[in-house]
Amino acid sequence: SAQQARAPIFVEEAIKYATEYAESPNTPTYYYFNNGDCANFVSQILEHAGVSQVVYDSEYSGWWHKRTSGFLGIGYKHTHSRSWTMADTFSRYMGIYYTTTSNVSFAANIEPGSIIAADFDKDGDWDHMGFVTDTDDYVGSYGYYDYRVAQHTSNYHGWASLETNGWDHVGSDGGKYARIRN
Repeated sequence: SAQQARAPIFVEEAIKYATEYAESPNTPTYYYFNNGDCANFVSQILEHAGVSQVVYDSEYSGWWHKRTSGFLGIGYKHTHSRSWTMADTFSRYMGIYYTTTSNVSFAANIEPGSIIAADFDKDGDWDHMGFVTDTDDYVGSYGYYDYRVAQHTSNYHGWASLETNGWDHVGSDGGKYARIRN
């Protein structure tokens, strides 16, 4: 059930997995989507943090990933539910718990273990997601509680205040933030 997918996670395990695989994807255990791997990566983090898959035969049901041996036992074949691999479907399946257009408010309402999403053009479709591995407990010169994000598409693990990140600009660039699942 969706309730099962929203079960509590072991945050330390989630952070450990996110840190290890943010910049170098865990292949061939999981498939890597070159044109958008963010939800797939967050799903892997949840699985490694103790959340059981909700497996169905249909890609339109549940939250799951299957890896089977490839043709003649060569390589692997990966299949997934849409909720495992697509940011918007994942967000709606897991539940959207907080939204804002303000990075200051957003930063004050997330913590290590938070799953975060961005709707870049506020059209109601969640475009991107990441996983928070750390937060600062003071407001820096940049004006918000800094937070460290592990993500894929672009693959990095960095603080929002760094130029390489970009999460701190989502709201000011016309987008919207969400905290997913917790």
